[in-house]
Amino acid sequence: PLYYPEVLSDWWMDDWISHVYPAGNAFKMFTVKVSHHTETIARVHHTAPGDPVRYEVDNSHQHYLYGETQSGNRMIKDF
Repeated sequence: PLYYPEVLSDWWMDDWISHVYPAGNAFKMFTVKVSHHTETIARVHHTAPGDPVRYEVDNSHQHYLYGETQSGNRMIKDF
């Protein structure tokens, strides 16, 4: 299963997550370890490990944000 709308790129995905999962619905789980694989990203983007990877914003995905956010909010409410 997908946990996010496929039509949104990473820039717009950040906005979608922020609107569908507001701060009041999120929490830290200290029993879960998350690893950010900066070495792999650095190899792909030819940057130093730990450096933030910048990307070009794909503005063509912006028009999907509102509808996908509304849909995500409904799914959370109906859950």
